[in-house]
Amino acid sequence: MAGGFSAGGLITDIDTGSLIAQLMQIERQPILRMQRRIAALEEQRDAIKDLRTQLLSLRSKVQDFRFGIDFNQFQIDTSDVAIATSAASGSNPTSGAFSINVTRLASATVATSGGSIGASINPAVAFENIMFPAVDST
Repeated sequence: MAGGFSAGGLITDIDTGSLIAQLMQIERQPILRMQRRIAALEEQRDAIKDLRTQLLSLRSKVQDFRFGIDFNQFQIDTSDVAIATSAASGSNPTSGAFSINVTRLASATVATSGGSIGASINPAVAFENIMFPAVDST
């Protein structure tokens, strides 16, 4: 009798090997239930970790939005910085492409008045309608 337990022949028509295997299977049921429960809890843990990661990402994006980071950012380029420069300012700059065409160059102009320095100013008269006497500045 090498290797195993055998009680065959004591009681006829009873397979003791099968009976022992079934008893062992019944004894394993709590362990199998616990293993299934552990697997389900691990799946829940992994789902909670994924949810936490997504919530942290959402919180970061909400903070960026709340503090204006990456929001209303504009890139400003000019084709020749020697001619023109540009900058975005204010809380709501207009987006788009703009072209500036120079049709006439500016020239220096001097306007002088023959009146006294303390003369009163009429605020109802527009600047372009004020008459200054012509003075030759050359």
